[in-house]
Amino acid sequence: MKRTLNYLLTISALFALAITTSCEGPEGPVGQDGQNASEVCKECHNDEKQDSVSTQYA
Repeated sequence: MKRTLNYLLTISALFALAITTSCEGPEGPVGQDGQNASEVCKECHNDEKQDSVSTQYA
């Protein structure tokens, strides 16, 4: 029983290790850079909008 449990635990650990380390795929084709995420986030994440959301759900 103990040997079987140890065997199953080892197989499970190896399977989890294989899944977590092999999920990186190939890079896509070379292209232009995307938008600046900081500037796009500032459209909604600013003091005015955050205050209005806070008062809406208060």
